[in-house]
Amino acid sequence: MPPPLLLAACTGNEGIASLLIEGGARPDATMETPGGAGRENVLHVACTLGLTDFVASFLTKVPDDAIKRILGENNGEGMSPMDLAVLNGHDDIVKTILAATHDATPADEYTARRKPLLQ
Repeated sequence: MPPPLLLAACTGNEGIASLLIEGGARPDATMETPGGAGRENVLHVACTLGLTDFVASFLTKVPDDAIKRILGENNGEGMSPMDLAVLNGHDDIVKTILAATHDATPADEYTARRKPLLQ
């Protein structure tokens, strides 16, 4: 069973996620991907599903060092949360992450090739 914070991400429930984080839930919690190909964190899920408000809320509730670590994690397919937002065309999430982290460096070559989406 996925950790409660991941379940909140799967359902896009920002309120529950906020309560869980404030209550001490680990923001870097992960779950096994469908098919057992690897692990995903909260931002992998939210960026895949296009949950802009969830991502924005999460980024304001979690310390910067944890955010950098979570954004830097790759899932079982080698994709970071930013990669998934770009791949799925979620421009608002990409902008939200860039604004929150002040980091315009693409995560990899794929993201770099897709960067015109942001302009």
